[in-house]
Amino acid sequence: MSKELFRTYSMPDTDMLTGTKALLEIGKQDIKELQAVEPSLTIEEVDKNILEVTSCLNDFSSLESRSSITVATQLLQDIMQECREEMQFFFFHCERVLPGRATISIEFGRRGVENARNNPEKMVSLFNLVIHNYGKPEYEAKLEARLGKEYKAKLVNMKTRLTDAIAAQALAKASRPADTEARITKYNAVWAFARNVGEAGKLAFRNSYAKQQQYTLYDTPAPKKESGPTKQDIDTTSQDEE
Repeated sequence: MSKELFRTYSMPDTDMLTGTKALLEIGKQDIKELQAVEPSLTIEEVDKNILEVTSCLNDFSSLESRSSITVATQLLQDIMQECREEMQFFFFHCERVLPGRATISIEFGRRGVENARNNPEKMVSLFNLVIHNYGKPEYEAKLEARLGKEYKAKLVNMKTRLTDAIAAQALAKASRPADTEARITKYNAVWAFARNVGEAGKLAFRNSYAKQQQYTLYDTPAPKKESGPTKQDIDTTSQDEE
């Protein structure tokens, strides 16, 4: 079984990428000195990694991922509000045309309305129950007389929209871990290459304190908050690129 992939650095992604790019640009200028201690290093390889870092800095897929989840969640919430209002409307009329509250509570699921209010899956189940029993001969004529012949089709359409919205939100959430893993793999690769260039640079310029500082990568973790993270922090800002 594969293991969860982690970053090989502690600093925020943006700090790592900007620091890495600066070091590689210096390494490109000092390529001859670096090759004296690391012959396998090529200008093409340095250029390739500079382009990769630039691509990473311009990668807004993490923001798009969060945005797609937000949009899908808002759509689901909007449809859920429609469903809540529609169930309230339905049971208002149902209680006036069907005999006995027991029928309404048991066969049409009136008792389950509160549980379904904030649970999309339970709301789908409630719609299924209402639609199924709506079509029974002993109820359909009475309900159609009050609500119209097209009302059942309206309920079916609303249930379909709700089911689609649930699936869309699940898909948006499911795609995020894979996107994050691919991004971490890419970031770890450029960080590893930059560290190798940095080690070569410190060796090539071992007699120059100033040049050695240019080839030093400081992996400083992001400052911790004094209090624990909020749920919103966990959902949206666990890493500045996730």
